[in-house]
Amino acid sequence: MEVAFFFRREFTLKLQAQKFRSKRIKEIRNERTDVQRLRTMNRLSRLRERDMKKIMERE
Repeated sequence: MEVAFFFRREFTLKLQAQKFRSKRIKEIRNERTDVQRLRTMNRLSRLRERDMKKIMERE
């Protein structure tokens, strides 16, 4: 009886750990995409500023 309980407990702990891990992995992935999005936005805005400067210099 106690052995079965121990194994069941072990199993539920492993399941919980697995769920937590997969959730954490998803969070990390989302954070990464957010960072990439920010970088792209920054790059685009810098390019836009540069282009605007060139246009202003021409006029």
